[in-house]
Amino acid sequence: MNKSYLYHPFEVFFAGPAARPLIEKLISKFTPQYKVTGLKRDPQISDYHFALLEEPQSITAPKIIVLDDDEQGEILKLIQDGTVVNVHAFVVSPKIKLPLPAGVPTFAHDDLDGLAKYVLDFVFEKASKAPLFGLVLVGGKSSRMGQDKGALSYHGETQVQFLYKLLAKYCTKTFVSCRNDQEQSSHLQGLPQIHDSVTSTGPAAGILSAMMAYPEARWLVMACDLPLVDDQHLQHLITNAHPFALVSGHVDAQGLPEPLSAIYRPEFKHKLLHFFERGIKCPRKMLLNSLFQPLANPNIDKLTNANTPEDYTNILQKIGVTL
Repeated sequence: MNKSYLYHPFEVFFAGPAARPLIEKLISKFTPQYKVTGLKRDPQISDYHFALLEEPQSITAPKIIVLDDDEQGEILKLIQDGTVVNVHAFVVSPKIKLPLPAGVPTFAHDDLDGLAKYVLDFVFEKASKAPLFGLVLVGGKSSRMGQDKGALSYHGETQVQFLYKLLAKYCTKTFVSCRNDQEQSSHLQGLPQIHDSVTSTGPAAGILSAMMAYPEARWLVMACDLPLVDDQHLQHLITNAHPFALVSGHVDAQGLPEPLSAIYRPEFKHKLLHFFERGIKCPRKMLLNSLFQPLANPNIDKLTNANTPEDYTNILQKIGVTL
C-alpha cells in the first residue's frame, strides 16, 4: 500500500532538543477540540485527527526546527550546507542572536497561540487538497424490493439519475457504483460507472473499488435507497464534515452511523483493507471502529430507506406522488 506519509496522513514533524516539551504543550492546547497524538508508533495512530511527531533534524520531510540558545550556530550551518533541508518554520528563544533564513516563519517558544494556528493551517492545507467526488451506490441485489431500486422513480426520473444529478452539483466528478453484470442496464446507460473490483461484496466493496480507482479523492457516498435525500441534506453533510476525520456522516435516531450517507477521506482506504483482511464487511461496524465524525441530521426523515414495495408506496404517498 503506497502512502504519501510516514506515520499519519496529517503529520507535523518537530526537530531539536526542545521539541518534545513543545509538542506536549501543543497537544494539551489542541485537546479536546482535536484528537492529537505525539507517538509515531501508536498502533491506533489512524484514530487521531493529526500527529505532532519528534524526528531527527536529518529527516528530509518538512519540519519545524525548535532552537535553543546553545545550538543556533550549528543548526544554521547545517541548513546552509544542505545537511538539514525542508525547514518550514523555526521556534526560537528570545535570546537568539544569529540571523535566520529569510521568508521562514519564526515563533517564540512561548507563542503557543501563534504556533498552534500555524500547525492547524498546515494540516488544513494538506486536508483541503483532496477533491470531493460523488458515488451513488446501486450494486445491491434489491431482493426485498423485487426490482432494481435504482430504476424506481420518485422524482420524475429514475432514482439513480436523480441522485447522480444531485451529487454532481456538489462534486468535481460523480460516478455510479455497480456490479459488472449491471453495466448494460438501461437505467445506468450514459452514467459514468465504477464496477466492483474487489472479491468482497456489499457497499463497502463499492466504496473500496472507487477509492482504488481514484485514490486521491474524498468520496461523498449516497445509497440509491434513500429517496428523500435533497440539496439541504447534502449541504448539511458537506458543510459539517470534519476536515481530518476518516469519515464524517449522518447518524440515525439511535445515534448510530449511517455509512451510506457519508463523506470518506482517501486515507480510509487503508482502514477498509484492514477490515476486509479481518473479515469485517459491515460498513456500520467499520465506522464504529474508526475515526468517525457523527453529524446529527436536522431532518432524520431524509435517512428513510425504501427496501420493499410497501416502503416504495409509502414514500410516494409521503411526497405526494401518485402512480
